[in-house]
Amino acid sequence: MGKLSCGGCGYAMVYKPLRPGNKYPRFECSRHSILKIPECCTYFRADILEETVLFMINKELMLLGEAAQQEEKLAKFQKSEMKDMKNQMSSLCMDKKRAEDSLGILYEKYAMGEMTQEEYRKRAGEAADETKKLLEQIKACSKEISRLSEELEKLQVDMRQVIRFTHMEKLTKELVEVFIRKIYVYKDKRVEIVWCWTAN
Repeated sequence: MGKLSCGGCGYAMVYKPLRPGNKYPRFECSRHSILKIPECCTYFRADILEETVLFMINKELMLLGEAAQQEEKLAKFQKSEMKDMKNQMSSLCMDKKRAEDSLGILYEKYAMGEMTQEEYRKRAGEAADETKKLLEQIKACSKEISRLSEELEKLQVDMRQVIRFTHMEKLTKELVEVFIRKIYVYKDKRVEIVWCWTAN
């Protein structure tokens, strides 16, 4: 369990299998015999640690499950918001195309002598400014769609993970890798878990 550390000194806890003198497989502080730090967790029974960590994960999953229900509502809202943004972007793209086409039409009219040079420059400048403005709006809209898409994907991944691992009866390497960043064990046999996410 490479994520397991002594809460007293911060060094790794090393697994010690069943052997003469030890009634149970256990984890021992890798530096206690050298550093002699009083706060070190000298050892922790492997079976009790597994049960404790599994219990803590299941408890956290229950809390995440409650949060996931709220996230599901948020996901529905974000899907609706993203649909509106895509419609808005489609409309902006059509407006931009019309503004670009108008530049060509204006030039044709100018070339055919249907408008003066002064009038052409004025209207072409207005059309160019409108095109630039629309392009900036399209970029902003695209950026917002990407942000919403990333947030929605993260919500969906979180919900899938919660559903997948809820009510696990055995601690597995995959379970630890998905949810746990670090485990600290203490002299008083207290266990502290640093999760792979931060609270909102």
